[in-house]
Amino acid sequence: MSLYGALFSGVSGLTAQSEALGAISDNITNVDTVGYKRTEERFSTLVTEPMTASTYTPGGVSASPLNLVTQQGLLQSSASPTDLSITGNGLFVVNSVINPTATDGQYMFTRAGSFTADANGNLRNAAGLYLQGWKINSNGAIPVNRSDLTALSTVNINGLTGTATPTTAVSMKANLQASQTPGVNGPQVITNNALGINATTDVTGVTKLANNNTFTITNGAITHTFTYKSAAPNTANGEFNTLQDLVNAINGTVGLTATLSSGANPTISVAGKNPTAPITVAGTLNGAGGTPLFATTTGGATYAVGDLANGTVTPQFERSLGIFDSQGGTRQLTLAFVKDGTSPNQWRGEVFIQPPTDTDPIANPNGLVASGIISFNADGTLNAAGTTIPSTLNITWNSSLGISPSKITLGLGTDGQADGFTQFDTPSQQISSSVNGTIFGSFTGVTVSNAGIVTAQFSNGQTRNLYQLPLAIFPNADGLSNQTGNAYGLTPEAGQVSLQQPTTGSAGSISPGTLEASTVDLATEFTNMIITQRAYSAAGKIITTTDQMLNELIQLKQ
Repeated sequence: MSLYGALFSGVSGLTAQSEALGAISDNITNVDTVGYKRTEERFSTLVTEPMTASTYTPGGVSASPLNLVTQQGLLQSSASPTDLSITGNGLFVVNSVINPTATDGQYMFTRAGSFTADANGNLRNAAGLYLQGWKINSNGAIPVNRSDLTALSTVNINGLTGTATPTTAVSMKANLQASQTPGVNGPQVITNNALGINATTDVTGVTKLANNNTFTITNGAITHTFTYKSAAPNTANGEFNTLQDLVNAINGTVGLTATLSSGANPTISVAGKNPTAPITVAGTLNGAGGTPLFATTTGGATYAVGDLANGTVTPQFERSLGIFDSQGGTRQLTLAFVKDGTSPNQWRGEVFIQPPTDTDPIANPNGLVASGIISFNADGTLNAAGTTIPSTLNITWNSSLGISPSKITLGLGTDGQADGFTQFDTPSQQISSSVNGTIFGSFTGVTVSNAGIVTAQFSNGQTRNLYQLPLAIFPNADGLSNQTGNAYGLTPEAGQVSLQQPTTGSAGSISPGTLEASTVDLATEFTNMIITQRAYSAAGKIITTTDQMLNELIQLKQ
């Protein structure tokens, strides 16, 4: 029995060493395989029955392969952004088909991260296994149940034609000069309230003006002459016979406007449009020494909402910014300001679109989007309580453009801080501005972060997060089964799979633009091959020696 036992022991040695050589040969042939983990044969004794003090029964040896899945390979640089490697214990989740179902496809796990896009934009590695990830929704979230493999989908980067983002926020940092001469004084006018005229159609009954009496109104460098005519006046030439004639004559000039009040004692009020020049009057009733025709107030021009947008009042500070509409088109938003003489620390401001034909003429007449007062504290910082320019701009675009309305947050600064608009005694100037949104941009490629975020990039600088790559970890990753394509399959010995986001727990992190080298060391494998060869030869000697001994035993019968 012991001879046959020795024979069988030698046979088991041959078998075990043959398996060991098979593992070594696989290791050597995969020395350049990305993410390959070397397999090591572990030997254990076979015992048929326990030995005693007087007997020994040979059993032999058995070999079992051990996958060294958790062994970390060296990282090698790559030029492709979708070549991925892992530093840590995690594995990529892959599948054999693009759209896995309950009956089609197999989820596997690998460290072979040489992923490239196929003709349809699906990322797969050199073995044709498709990379799996969680889709990121429009809110930037991933599925809640992250332990379910079926919640994953194949990472696809196709169909990203481009994107445009409309402007939703605008801010500006600028200084408005504190010593600037006021450009407007609100409703500053000259009024003939001293005349006591009691009929809007007659001036001769009270003033006793003589035919061809004249007077002048000057606004800046422009002087206008008005003449009383006892009959048939021509208002286009500044002639008048009644109060209404005079109003019509004044309104026919450049730079002046006039209004006629109603009631028992009507008056004429005249306003000048030159932002910096006073209004002056020369001439009196009935010639020199008579009653003044107007009680005069000098100063800047009259201001009404929309005057900056339509050009009636010239801005003392004006800057334009490019904003983006819902289709990625560029529009011009202008901020204009003129100092208000009614207060040393406030300016009148308007925000409008140029050209005004870009906006709806009813919702935004002359392109006007917002108007109000910007107010400053005594130290030159913004006074938010006194500022009435709205912080939200609502723009209704002309229907011919076919674009959605814009709602934009306007940032003028923080109350009591010099982080936006200020009023210091230095020349008015824009310091900086900020506008979000982008024009249309085409898809240029993808990047993958250390946290496993797959991000699309566009030519306009925009990015969009597409997928979150999970990393699979196991209680005993070395217990996974080998699968074709340098991948591993689930086994009871490996334990339950757990999906984690990279950089959390023991999963490790992803290194984009790198590949994990094979863990095979040729020197070790060749050394092991020599040892295996010698062991195989020794096992063969056991068989030949046992054969000789059995032959001697048979010869005893002869």
